[in-house]
Amino acid sequence: MQKKLIVIFISIFIVITGSQNLVMADNVPALTDVKSAIAVDANSGQILYETKEDEVYPVASMSKLLTAYILLDKINHHELSWNTKVKPTKVEAEISHNSELTNVPLDSTHSYPIRELYQAMLVGSANAAAMVIARAVSGSQTNFVKLMRVTAKNMGIKDAKLYSANGLPTEYLKSEKYPSASKNSENELSAQDMAIIATKLIKDYPEILNTTKLQNVQFNDRGKTTSVTNTNRLLSDNTFQVDGLKTGTSDAAGECITATTSKYGSRIITVIIGANSDSQRFEQTKLLLNNISNSYNYTVIGAGQPIPNISNVKILKGKQKTLPIAMQKTTGLWLNKEQGTQDISAKFHPNSEIIAPIKKYQNVGKVTLTVEGGYGFLNGKDGMTTSVSANKTIDKANILVRLWRDITKTN
Repeated sequence: MQKKLIVIFISIFIVITGSQNLVMADNVPALTDVKSAIAVDANSGQILYETKEDEVYPVASMSKLLTAYILLDKINHHELSWNTKVKPTKVEAEISHNSELTNVPLDSTHSYPIRELYQAMLVGSANAAAMVIARAVSGSQTNFVKLMRVTAKNMGIKDAKLYSANGLPTEYLKSEKYPSASKNSENELSAQDMAIIATKLIKDYPEILNTTKLQNVQFNDRGKTTSVTNTNRLLSDNTFQVDGLKTGTSDAAGECITATTSKYGSRIITVIIGANSDSQRFEQTKLLLNNISNSYNYTVIGAGQPIPNISNVKILKGKQKTLPIAMQKTTGLWLNKEQGTQDISAKFHPNSEIIAPIKKYQNVGKVTLTVEGGYGFLNGKDGMTTSVSANKTIDKANILVRLWRDITKTN
């Protein structure tokens, strides 16, 4: 009897401790009404939540974020201007009047400035406007899709299936469809892919948020104004302070949204793919943001502060044999509520051998920071890498000290 009690006690202990470990490894409650989802820190790429994050699904109009990135890149390199005017083709004008699709009405006899088309694409998810932008950038829809594929690969995305600038199924694109695409082809990416695009977009061109935060814009065509309402209903919810980025809807994709907020101390990006309804994509995003807020603390490591768990590094020919190092710029990581800085691992990568003299604040290398038990980082990175500086001036030791160290092999 006593042996049976011991076995039962051990079994209960294993179950309890196993459950505790599960909570530590996955401390954000799971979403149940989506195909896939991810939440990441926009600055570090730290993953805060994921479910089926690497499975590829149709993403519909969330594709327009990649189109926006390419356009912003062209404008920032002065290859296009916001005032550049573009005339739609007859096919693009016809698509703009398709009542099944989100659009602003376009006329094939009139030219439109890139800025208005860009706003209509991001705020109102205007499909034909995205196609006109694509042709302005690359000369044709086919060339633009090729550019999308190259851009995605350069971002580290290897599994994307891309056929259009706007994410529409091929059947809607008529003669401007990608040549090898079947009737039902549409853009497919994973939640992780969308997070990579959104992270890159905000990091390189943060001005996009000045547009994606707008709840409505006016599209002006020769005095005729079309009111364009943002498809992202989270913008009007002050609780979460969402200021982007893009929704997406199709029969194959379901209801999707890539959202972002800086409310919780650092900018968070969330991706929901395949929610059951329009309202559910917003409810699931709010649930995810709430769960992150309840499960994590954003821990800031300020410029000049010591590196967690690394106090000193080796220095050659100095009056001292070790050099204290510090963060060169302010950064931060998300730790779950049970963790502290002792759970941050740090690996130092010197630029080269550190040889005295070294001045305080001089850059001496980089450090990669990781969180114990975390989900990891985007693009399969080991951690967040940031610059490190000397936290003290170390003068060169005199010649006699250096000779003695050489003789005794003590640095």
